[in-house]
Amino acid sequence: MQSMSTNNIPDEDDEQATEDSGDFFTLQQDLITLIEDFRATHLVDNRKMSLKKFAEYSGISVPILTAITNGNRWAAKTSRETVEKLASALEIPVLQVYILSGFIKNDDVVYTTNIQNTLELIYRQMSKDKNMTYKLPKKSVWNTWPESAKIAFAMMYEDLTNNILLRYITLPEPQ
Repeated sequence: MQSMSTNNIPDEDDEQATEDSGDFFTLQQDLITLIEDFRATHLVDNRKMSLKKFAEYSGISVPILTAITNGNRWAAKTSRETVEKLASALEIPVLQVYILSGFIKNDDVVYTTNIQNTLELIYRQMSKDKNMTYKLPKKSVWNTWPESAKIAFAMMYEDLTNNILLRYITLPEPQ
């Protein structure tokens, strides 16, 4: 199936996904959509940029781009050089190509921790500390405290013991 240019003239080198789309079409749909949007907004002779022109622009071969946009080739499994060229052409970071191709999931770049479990472990550690036995609230009282109070108490304990028990993020200073 061929796509139509803005003049309703088929672009001879455009191949769109059909029911025969490759195994990776759904996985990298976001990347394919970005490529298509780029081509649609970067007109050549008042027409949607053809895949061949995009290949020339990006420095990636037409067969590789065709395979990627049809889902027959996983963009994340192409060479690093190809991924870099694609990122440069689309004006996005290389990491974003890996995310859009489904190789890296959003959860892969964000570490989440269960603060409740962390606070429970810190409470157990404090209860074993001889310096804390008379300062630490009973477990039944601790369980009634809001999370913010538990965090504040844990931070004071960190300061007292010169240990880091909570994970902190350091943000760069605004310039």
